Amino acid sequence: MKLHIALVAVVAVLLSPARALACSCISEVPLCQSFWQADAVFAGEVVAFEKIDPKQFFSRRVARVRVERVWRGEVEGVVDVSTGAGGGDCGYSFRRGQQYLIYAHNGPQGKLSTNICTPTKLLSKASADLEYFKGLDAPSSGARVYGTARFETKGADLVAAKGAAIVLEGQTRSWNALTDDKGAFEFTDVPVGDYTIAMEGAPLTPWKVEVRDVRACAVVHLWAPRPPKSP
Repeated sequence: MKLHIALVAVVAVLLSPARALACSCISEVPLCQSFWQADAVFAGEVVAFEKIDPKQFFSRRVARVRVERVWRGEVEGVVDVSTGAGGGDCGYSFRRGQQYLIYAHNGPQGKLSTNICTPTKLLSKASADLEYFKGLDAPSSGARVYGTARFETKGADLVAAKGAAIVLEGQTRSWNALTDDKGAFEFTDVPVGDYTIAMEGAPLTPWKVEVRDVRACAVVHLWAPRPPKSP
């Protein structure tokens, strides 16, 4: 089981072989969200890392990984994990002989892939991840959906939406909450399912939130034009 939300990494488009835009990722995604978004989470040693098409300068690359331990998904033995060329397409640069903790997603034909917008990292730097994994078997009454709500001002600055009504709506029921002085809100004990979340009265399409495990969380940062002042 996993959690997906419509907040995904924004991958820049390669305009030409000579020019690429910088990669941009959604920041501050907690482990309780990243873990359940991934189709596979495992540790292993990279035994090979090379271009898929050596003739292409901006070719995607593939890491061949000897799996050593698995926390999520069904992977074993030696698996291939594809990634981008690097730079504008957010490709992850593995190094042969190094051990990594890999957060991978299923691509076409079920092939695994990853990028720098996932928490993939050297295993030696994964102490926080490994500590989180220790609590995976702890019981949970439901997922947590939380975040902030902000208003856009004339100068394009975002200010906290204090006391804004936030609605989390599912197929069978809905939840309501008011933001605090910092624009923060939180819903707890959310069952598995598909939801939308929005500021009440905001003229924008609601965000989609997909909860696929009661141990997961989802962070949503909402914004809307500042409503006109009452006369």
